[in-house]
Amino acid sequence: MTFSKSVIWIVSAPTGVGKCYFLENKEDRLSKITNLPPFKDSILAINIEKYFDMIEDSQWSENICVHLEVGYKGALIHPNWEKFSKLEIQKKVIILGVSYSEYKIRFQNRYSPWRKRKIRDLNNILDLYKGWIDELNKKEIPYLLVESIGDYKILEEEEFFRMLK
Repeated sequence: MTFSKSVIWIVSAPTGVGKCYFLENKEDRLSKITNLPPFKDSILAINIEKYFDMIEDSQWSENICVHLEVGYKGALIHPNWEKFSKLEIQKKVIILGVSYSEYKIRFQNRYSPWRKRKIRDLNNILDLYKGWIDELNKKEIPYLLVESIGDYKILEEEEFFRMLK
């Protein structure tokens, strides 16, 4: 496999939507969506910096999957995104989403009272998704909108935003 055929797939969503679950428990669906064999591992966006040199020097020959939080610590996207987005390797994005009622349940289950984190309101969630999609469109990076429950269906944009509410 050559560098030019390599792809970085980015699985993205706000915290609590199910990126880790999808990457760890839905490998078959991820493979079907990406049309690739299962990924060996996913890389957290926070750790991607250690791979930059290898990717830029065309030493990378495998398809990789990056776990990227939208709404990272108050910013729209992880701080590594700007440099990461400029890498010459092909990038494609999977944007996961669930209904707001499901999001609240997942968020509360994930963050117990001793580990405080504020649940985002629906308008904030919608703004995060719209901002992320706008960013991808500006950079001409293709993306798929995927319902993060059940069969992990690929949705059209109108259907995806209707489902979020």
